[in-house]
Amino acid sequence: MALYRLFGLVFLGLLVTGCSASDDGTETADVNDGSATSTPEDALTFYRDIKPITDAHCIQCHNATGIGFFDMSNPETVITWAAAIKASVMSRTMPPYGAMATDTCTPEHQFVGDISLSDEQIATIAEWADAGAELGDANDDVSEPLVPPATLDRFDFEAQANAPIQVEDGDDSFICVVIDPGLTEETWINGIEVVPDNIKLAHHMVLFTDPTRASLQKMNEDGTYPCFGSAGVPGTVLSAWAPGAPPFDFPDDKATRIAPGTLFVMQMHYSPQGGASELIDHTKIRFRYLTEPPKYEVFMQLVGNFDFNFSPALGLQADPNNPEDVKFEIPPGAEMHHEIMRWTYAGQLPGSTGQGGPLAETVKLFSIAPHMHYTGVDMKVWIDRPAPGSTACEPGTLTNAVFCGLRENCPQDQTFVNCLEERCPDEFDAVSLPCWGCGTSAFLNGGENVQQELFACENEAKSAHDSELQANECLLSAPSYSFEWQWNYQYDTAFEALPSLSKGTVMTIDCGYNNTLDNPLLAKALSRAGYDEPITVTQGDETLDEMCLAVMTLVFERAPGEDAP
Repeated sequence: MALYRLFGLVFLGLLVTGCSASDDGTETADVNDGSATSTPEDALTFYRDIKPITDAHCIQCHNATGIGFFDMSNPETVITWAAAIKASVMSRTMPPYGAMATDTCTPEHQFVGDISLSDEQIATIAEWADAGAELGDANDDVSEPLVPPATLDRFDFEAQANAPIQVEDGDDSFICVVIDPGLTEETWINGIEVVPDNIKLAHHMVLFTDPTRASLQKMNEDGTYPCFGSAGVPGTVLSAWAPGAPPFDFPDDKATRIAPGTLFVMQMHYSPQGGASELIDHTKIRFRYLTEPPKYEVFMQLVGNFDFNFSPALGLQADPNNPEDVKFEIPPGAEMHHEIMRWTYAGQLPGSTGQGGPLAETVKLFSIAPHMHYTGVDMKVWIDRPAPGSTACEPGTLTNAVFCGLRENCPQDQTFVNCLEERCPDEFDAVSLPCWGCGTSAFLNGGENVQQELFACENEAKSAHDSELQANECLLSAPSYSFEWQWNYQYDTAFEALPSLSKGTVMTIDCGYNNTLDNPLLAKALSRAGYDEPITVTQGDETLDEMCLAVMTLVFERAPGEDAP
């Protein structure tokens, strides 16, 4: 199922605070032993100007036991690596934080744990390195002490692989670990904690649900199996972890519903290049359960990876230069190729086993994570709604288009819209994207009342609840996306102010790909596979396939006494 192909890592802990890693192969500055005391008063120094930056943005991973290649808690080490640090921050490869506001997409809210550097901070580091990377006076240090990630206040279940996992030296490994918590009834999880064993080997973890228990057929006798891209089972993502990330920790009124018998799959990404002295790991996972159903339900939703086109508001969109071309294909040599996916929220979330999921007129977006593979370098996600106080469609536009299609005997299936575009071009072009969203929602939910729902798109103004929402809202801009550093971006705002999706809201995912040897991650992946030049890339789960996915954490209020779907 295209909707449930998932990604090879994340994302991410749910509130990732971030980690930096070394810039491979970059020259380092000459060593300054810090013994000089004649630093001019106006000169930049490590203790006064640089340490506050590195403590807040780098040291989570660059510490004595972290995943970073060198220890930035040691001032002398930072001095030694000053030139490499300058090069990395100026190229924005470090810190490895992909989200960045752009002229075309600026989210309304900041993200929790944003470790990206401002232009001013980057300029400060560069000026300091160029001036000789002076150490300065330790008494000038005004940085806040690093606070280690918190742990859950309690946990009700703990598990790990049946035996320690031995990783082969060389390339990265993706190992799936099957976890059975023995759930015999509906369970609510509102806390997830990862306890890493070998922090220099464990690059990140993604936790998948397996409600059909399909992983039992995939695993070896030790309860593990190799996996890349996803767990390869019809479930969804529940959580993720990366070094430095705090636990998934919701308050008592929010939790995720888990069906009886559900298994879990920990996809561990192991990187032998992280400097681990032993290539063995035995990471643990912990769950905290609620004893009563919560007021708000948390639901992980994967959007994208469509291989069909239902309408301009749902599915893989055609190449704008070739409307007949509705296929996911990245040609070799394409430096910036785009694939666009659209999804309409129709008031019901998909179920992880193919059944209908929870019903919710409106949902809040708590966090979002982009996912692509090695050719992926850029993603933008935004939503379109009717303008405040207006109807979704101008009067007559949608119904005129539909009636034209009926007069032209367009087929009653997903090719209806294609027929409409061909035989009723004027009527088709008059329909706006929010109008297509309302119409798509009507077709998906209308049943025998489709006509009534279509008329409502043109005649019912938005409710007061939506009166202050933007007609077009950027959710995420990730122009520095890297498969090696996938993050989950949580909005830093009150629950009431989180982005809202209501029936008919259209989400657009614009994925950018670089299928050239100038893309270093792709060049390495091609070399490992025995290729010396780029190949045509299509959609799929394998290493050299691609994806275009936005992974969302949605929160909505449950109806009192609501049962499982």
